Amino acid sequence: EEKALFQAASPLLYRLMVAGIETGCRQGELLFLQWQDVNLERRELRIRAVNAKSREARYIPISNRLKAVLEMARHDPTGHEYQPEAYVFGDAVGRRARSPKKAWETAVLEAHGQTPRWTGNNSLTAESRIAYREIGLHFHDLRHEAGSRWLEAGMPLHHVRALLGHA
Repeated sequence: EEKALFQAASPLLYRLMVAGIETGCRQGELLFLQWQDVNLERRELRIRAVNAKSREARYIPISNRLKAVLEMARHDPTGHEYQPEAYVFGDAVGRRARSPKKAWETAVLEAHGQTPRWTGNNSLTAESRIAYREIGLHFHDLRHEAGSRWLEAGMPLHHVRALLGHA
């Protein structure tokens, strides 16, 4: 399922999904992440307290997979490094991106052999909405998968709790 989902994802959604599954961060935490919060040398992301649900800052290690994605996304279309205030998962010029809801729903449906159909106001048709609900896969599930993988790899529960930002 993971392979099919990544294959169906747009480039921005792909990067966001890698970050979600590798860091366990919430979607909003990732969308607010700026380049000044990324330290590739120390291999860590800083989730600022103002962007965290718990209102506590935390530092998340950067895996090899995520590091490769971040290094490829570090430059704007002109080849220059993004400014520190630019959003890591923003648009092509580093502005904050809108919700990836449509891209996510499209990828989920396509990964499960469905062709998404949209209404005039950019929401799924009733038929596509039913198919999406039956699949039952949400971006937040990447966070759960990250925590499960860490536990399966033998990481102590209190470390997983801290990385996920749970009280």
